[in-house]
Amino acid sequence: MGAASDTRACYGSWLSPCELGSGGGKALISSVPGGAGGGAIHLSVEGVLSLGGIVTANGGIGGSTNYSGNGGGGSGGSILIECGTLEGTGLISADGGDGGNGIAGGGGGGRIALLAGSTSGAVTIQANGGASSGQRGGAGTQWLRFHDVETPLLLIENNGTPGEGTELDGFVQVPGNVLVRAGGRLSHRAGKSGCGIYVQGDLTVESDGAITAVGKGLPSQEGPGAGLSTLWAGSGGGYGGKGAAAFSAPGGSPYGHPLQPLDLGSGGGRCNISGLRGGAGGGALRIEVEGILTVDGVVSASGAPGAGSPYQGNGGGGSGGSLWVKCDHILGAGAIVANGGDASGDAGGGGGGRLAVFCCDLQIPSTRVTARGGVGRATGSAGSVVLGSSSINVFLEPPPSTTYVGGDEVSLVVDASGEGEVSYQWFREGVPIQDGGRFSGSHTSQLNIRPIDCGDGGIFFCRIGDSCGDYATDPAEITVLAPSDYDGSGFVDTDDFTAFVTDFELGIDAADFDNSGFVDTDDFTAFVLTFEAGC
Repeated sequence: MGAASDTRACYGSWLSPCELGSGGGKALISSVPGGAGGGAIHLSVEGVLSLGGIVTANGGIGGSTNYSGNGGGGSGGSILIECGTLEGTGLISADGGDGGNGIAGGGGGGRIALLAGSTSGAVTIQANGGASSGQRGGAGTQWLRFHDVETPLLLIENNGTPGEGTELDGFVQVPGNVLVRAGGRLSHRAGKSGCGIYVQGDLTVESDGAITAVGKGLPSQEGPGAGLSTLWAGSGGGYGGKGAAAFSAPGGSPYGHPLQPLDLGSGGGRCNISGLRGGAGGGALRIEVEGILTVDGVVSASGAPGAGSPYQGNGGGGSGGSLWVKCDHILGAGAIVANGGDASGDAGGGGGGRLAVFCCDLQIPSTRVTARGGVGRATGSAGSVVLGSSSINVFLEPPPSTTYVGGDEVSLVVDASGEGEVSYQWFREGVPIQDGGRFSGSHTSQLNIRPIDCGDGGIFFCRIGDSCGDYATDPAEITVLAPSDYDGSGFVDTDDFTAFVTDFELGIDAADFDNSGFVDTDDFTAFVLTFEAGC
């Protein structure tokens, strides 16, 4: 991502990059242009690529003047190299261009994929963000796959200097290791949920590196737990914990589920007299690692602080967001946090987010795994921290979101293995289900609802436990339609009655309401009774 007050999103493939880089923005006051984006290079060499010089797709430097505005740096472009052997001491670079006069925003780094049978020598590879005295552009991506190295590597680095984030677009699967070096920031686009990374190898976050969704949730005054605004200050946003109040305005309320932290955090309230906005809520990231997760830097989905001024009112802190982490072994001296955003003056701090870490070998001190509330005139309430089992392997997930008709017989099935004996507990709308009436199997791998009623719909999931702890399956949303909703509109009304009578008089098979194989008065009677009952 490029750096500026109006940053632009990441795009393109890191596995097989082929797209041109984008140009930087121009300065409106002077019309000084931004730098051009880097180009796209594809080299295919069956034998030896001996590199003593430079292969570059760098972005251009932003235009500049001595007295007026300056242009932003262009983004790096794409480099795809396929060869038998890479040797030499040259340079491969797809850096973002620097901001004009060193003041305007730097361009984001490009994308490099190097696919070789083997390598020798010391070729330098970089896709750094462009420099700026304000904010450096985000690092690009380097996908390095050598046949003589067992596991390929996705590398995120930024010349050791923090900048904008390298964004994940949805849930990304990496068939190798991931290394986030000092200055690298792996992130997701603001306001987008459902993002994360699945790593088939090891994931390492070095000291001063970060996987961050700080302030990537919902903006000021938005969200289910949005903070409120007053004349003098805003209250804090809520999510896992309640946001702190500001004067008479209560903080945002909690929502979401601790075992399944998937929601974006809510924004804090603004100060009406100054117009200063509350902080955005934290984002939402899901991280799964088959190998070892080493965190010497930080993994964070904390809320952003409210805007503040020493002379005017202040915005409330955004709530913390969501982190869902699953890995057998988590090492390091860093931190995993989803804290609420701080506030100053009379504004309230944001409530803590929701953090679930499923790991049977958590070697990071538990004191560094937090979802505390943000400080302010009052401190937001702590969010939820769940430490569960990573040894549970779910073979068969519950069905995806499904629609049934009242009276159907429904079964939700999940199968899993773990350390020792495995237990099951089914939930509906976050509340444990108990056997009785239409429900059976609530503590087994198969939940039965026979028959299902119109009021039985909602979000279902199963909490599975073993000797290491608990693990929750992905949620399944069940919608139940009334059988007397004959026209499928989602409502039971006179239109349904009219449609049924029309089909009944014509003897159409759809009017065989009791499924007897015949359209007769029994069907009419059954429909009328169901219509009057509503389900």
